[in-house]
Amino acid sequence: SAMLSRCLDLVPVHPESQVRATADIFSVLLLLMDSVLMPYTLAWEVKTEGFILAFSWVSALFWLVDLIMNFLTGYTGPDGVIVTSLRRISRRYIMSWFLPDLLVVSSDWVSLLLYYLSVVNHNGNTMLIRVVRLLKVTRFVRIVSMVRSGRLAQVQYVLERKVRSIGLNVATIRF
Repeated sequence: SAMLSRCLDLVPVHPESQVRATADIFSVLLLLMDSVLMPYTLAWEVKTEGFILAFSWVSALFWLVDLIMNFLTGYTGPDGVIVTSLRRISRRYIMSWFLPDLLVVSSDWVSLLLYYLSVVNHNGNTMLIRVVRLLKVTRFVRIVSMVRSGRLAQVQYVLERKVRSIGLNVATIRF
């Protein structure tokens, strides 16, 4: 129908599109939040409730969508041309970041599942949940990839443009 047609018009996603930039900005924000919350929840026996539970759901859903989106986002080939072949995009992603991303996304969902199973069974098996959360550390490797690929610089550019468009002048931070 019309909605499906409009969605398919967006595929493949251009690597410099507003959609990709927005997803990248959100991923940086989630990574920053994770860098604060993960040590906090691992160091102390913090209950998974309220904000922590809501953040866990938002994070799990976003990274699942991001994983799928990576199969649909073009990339700049060695010749400088944007690759839009879904087969080539998928192959490149599977050969690079798919397994680490899948590990992190799976750990998010397993962590949520274990939390709900422990609530239902009144079993305080928080140690297993903490071990699964620790797997999320691999997500920080993703930031290194974003820096190396220039995606973080693109996020910075988009943010600077947005900030200037609303009339704010902020000191420039270089990544």
